[in-house]
Amino acid sequence: PRYGHDVSRICVHSQKVACSVSDGSGISAEYPCVCGSVICASQQSCDAQSNLCEFAPNYVETAPGSSNCPSGYQFIEGWRACHEVVEQLATATWDRTRTWTWSSRGYDDRKPFGCSSTTSNQIYYNSQKNPRYGHDVSRICVKSQAEACSVTDGSDVSANYPCVCGSVMCATNQSCDAAANICLFAPHYVETGPGSSNCPSGYQFIEGWRGCHDVLEHLSTATWDRSRTWTWSSRGYDDRKPFGCSSTTSNQIYYNSQKNPRYGHDVSRICVHSQKVACSVSDGSGISAEYPCVCGSVICASQQSCDAQSNLCEFAPNYVETAPGSSNCPSGYQFIEGWRACHEVVEQLATATWDRTRTWTWSSRGYDDRKPFGCSSTTSN
Repeated sequence: PRYGHDVSRICVHSQKVACSVSDGSGISAEYPCVCGSVICASQQSCDAQSNLCEFAPNYVETAPGSSNCPSGYQFIEGWRACHEVVEQLATATWDRTRTWTWSSRGYDDRKPFGCSSTTSNQIYYNSQKNPRYGHDVSRICVKSQAEACSVTDGSDVSANYPCVCGSVMCATNQSCDAAANICLFAPHYVETGPGSSNCPSGYQFIEGWRGCHDVLEHLSTATWDRSRTWTWSSRGYDDRKPFGCSSTTSNQIYYNSQKNPRYGHDVSRICVHSQKVACSVSDGSGISAEYPCVCGSVICASQQSCDAQSNLCEFAPNYVETAPGSSNCPSGYQFIEGWRACHEVVEQLATATWDRTRTWTWSSRGYDDRKPFGCSSTTSN
């Protein structure tokens, strides 16, 4: 640009002090310091071989307004990997002097796709591709030559993070399915990007509420995402949530029984591996040895039995539930109208192994204007 008559350029001593740590493994004892051909500022780490100053372990920022990562680094495209940057800054000593905030509004036409930072110290994730760039925005790049994930078949978490998983980068407590270039957030489960409506190849949407609640149970009991607190919500209908199972950037698992609502910008659909494991018992006579499992064209959740011929998951011997709010039984099944036949369901659940993990209660007040005629169940069991 042109220079104003009242403007002075500021220069730093380039032969003053070399950074005391030059391999990127820690911060320097003194700042500013010389790092190869560049000068590192306070709390940055020096990778002298690459002539780079990292602002968090394995992370660099581009210059504001720039769209290119330096050699050996790649853009961060997933929102969890982006949020990982915030956690690195919050817990590490790399940038304690700054207060970093997190924002994920889904779309901002002044922010680039993926993960970025601003000169006001905000980490930002944008789910939309190719927007315009703001002059105060830097893209955040992660080292693409970091270690490969120690487990690459999706069966467990890695010993190191961030880690390379095929062509993608996995964040803390994600598991790597390198063959599919996917980072799982729970066994067999992936999230779409916020606002996205497509599952990756080999995965399918979760449409049943029990299959959705199963995701929460995986997160609560497994080590895959212990650092996050997941909550469950099933209000039947929310016009900002997609049909079926979804998650939000505030770590809520959500089930919506209505089809084709609008999408909220902070909502990801949850997908389950559709080619993972077939149910070991497929004639409805018993439970499977592994869950979730493929049952014809549907996915059965924990303790459900598979009737593959009918593409149905039964929740007790000979019994199925409709989707919340639905009034139609599947073909070959009929509604239960008598109270003794309804109470029989409770006895089946109490004595059988089909759903021991759930506590079922019995209510017979004769009339409830929020309940259908005959026998029904609620998402609170």
